[in-house]
Amino acid sequence: MKKHFYLLLILMALLLQVSCQPATPTPGAAATNTSPAATPTATVQPTSTPPQPDAPHAHISEIVNDIQSRPSETADFVPVSEGEHLSLQSDVQSGAASYARLDILPDGTLIRMGPQTLLHLASLQTQEESLSVATRLQLLLGQIWVVLNGGELEVETSTGVATVRGSLMSVDFNRESGALLVTCLEGHCTLSNEQGSVSLETGEAAEIPAPG
Repeated sequence: MKKHFYLLLILMALLLQVSCQPATPTPGAAATNTSPAATPTATVQPTSTPPQPDAPHAHISEIVNDIQSRPSETADFVPVSEGEHLSLQSDVQSGAASYARLDILPDGTLIRMGPQTLLHLASLQTQEESLSVATRLQLLLGQIWVVLNGGELEVETSTGVATVRGSLMSVDFNRESGALLVTCLEGHCTLSNEQGSVSLETGEAAEIPAPG
């Protein structure tokens, strides 16, 4: 009995010693994340730049029947929507019995297109001294009426060039014959080609019957 009693005491002592040892981490156990929590950073919004003054541009309104446009000569013509803006180097054409109004902004120059007219918007440049717009168009076919509100407008054709300054002018170009007729409805207009130029006053008209 004493022998068994001593063995039991020794076994209890061994068990007590094992229970007091520090725990050994198990291989593969997940490590405790002791890194500090990430501190949120504030997002700095960029300061907005003041809007630039309105650059010269054009848009179409008062569309009647078939009016189409294209952004370049390599693109296809598509129908125009009311109030649509036109980019430089774009073409606008009207079908039979079709009309449209083309506004040049910000100076308010107005151009009305007649039927079967093809127009190319070549250049829009702001004149710094007056903030008006110098407009250059190429009339490839048909007739337009110009109501100029300051600035200058130049209409180029293969036959000659018509220029209007602060006035009203109509330009009628026949692509088949090359005949160019310019009527100065009000103010001062000019018609010119490689042979020379002629100045027109209110109510006067000039014609170049054919190229040359």
